[in-house]
Amino acid sequence: MLFCLIIFLLTLIGENQVVVTGARAGLMLWFHDVLPLLLPFMLLSNLFVLKIRTKKTGAAYAIPVLFLLGLLCGYPLGAKMASDFTKEGYIKPSTATILLPLCNNISPMFLSGYIGHTVLQDRFPFWFLLVVLYVPYVLVTSSVFLVFHVIKKHKYASAFSKLHPASKEAAITSHLSPPSVHTSKYPQKGVSQQAISMQTNDLLLQSVIQITYVGLYIMICSILFALVCAIPDLPQDVSTVLCGILEITQGSTVLAASAFPLASKTALILACTSFGGISAFLQTLQVTKQSGLSMIYYFVVKCICGCMTGFAMYLLLV
Repeated sequence: MLFCLIIFLLTLIGENQVVVTGARAGLMLWFHDVLPLLLPFMLLSNLFVLKIRTKKTGAAYAIPVLFLLGLLCGYPLGAKMASDFTKEGYIKPSTATILLPLCNNISPMFLSGYIGHTVLQDRFPFWFLLVVLYVPYVLVTSSVFLVFHVIKKHKYASAFSKLHPASKEAAITSHLSPPSVHTSKYPQKGVSQQAISMQTNDLLLQSVIQITYVGLYIMICSILFALVCAIPDLPQDVSTVLCGILEITQGSTVLAASAFPLASKTALILACTSFGGISAFLQTLQVTKQSGLSMIYYFVVKCICGCMTGFAMYLLLV
């Protein structure tokens, strides 16, 4: 690890002009496009978490809000909401982990305005892009939930069959008893008005810190993007695909201008868009720290759905 860091540092020193160009491009992308769009939504998501925290039935609102903000606002708002609700105890970590790849996804505004209009030049209707990108996530998430439910039901039935008759009766009585208002496995704690006021005052600071981290990861991936493009002996096709995997905003533009056949580059653009890029993955890692969500599962599902989208698109175009 230390050897790799030394090599990377020497590369940065040797290619300082490339690094400066990449860092400048990343910061400009963050400042002009990401900051004005994402910061208001981050403030909004923090307000939602605060409001839900003050409600006795907050758990009932958690998953609908996660779907609404996650699907509408794009990376990494879905991951942030899933992390916040898990830490507050409104969603179980297992449920939040399964929902994370679906809810932490490309926003419809970016898909329509940038990918559909700028990159693909309006060759496909918006509803078609939505279907191609979101259906794989719906299928995978539904399948995982079904398998999870079957396994959980089987374990429950197996454990229930081993109980003594008296224990069975107690279990049935407990199962039929009215559920409590707050069904989370974490006890809900009362929140005083003074605490709510202090948390409200911290909303802006939390949002600024989060959006700054997002800008940092965009800059890092933009530097890597510039370094990949500057490698002299790397085949053009390889560097083009690597750029798309690193960061979808600049990478999709490079893919669109590449010499790949139309069907191949369109499939690659949508596959990389579905995956989200390494930049979005690093942003997701940042906002889900200490939440208990599985990033391995998230990364694997992102790769699977990206391949499904690219393969389906290629079959439709050839």
